[in-house]
Amino acid sequence: MEFSKRRLEKILEPYINDNLECDGQSKVISYILTKNGIDHKLYDGELVDKESGEGIYHQWIEIDNNLVVDYKARMWYPDSDCWHGIFEKSK
Repeated sequence: MEFSKRRLEKILEPYINDNLECDGQSKVISYILTKNGIDHKLYDGELVDKESGEGIYHQWIEIDNNLVVDYKARMWYPDSDCWHGIFEKSK
């Protein structure tokens, strides 16, 4: 199904300021994307702070191997310049 970043933002906007952590929000977003016919994959891994080298468990969503949906990285590193929202995957 065709989609744009703007359409994704509109679909997901009601869910981005919830009180869930990354795993809960990723599951909610995955459900919303599925209901809207948008293929995606749920990933889990480690989010590492560039300054301290500290890593924590993290979940996020990728769409079409190009877009990342992640609204919770800044929950753990609020003063960081880490990616936030819907953005293109770094190569």
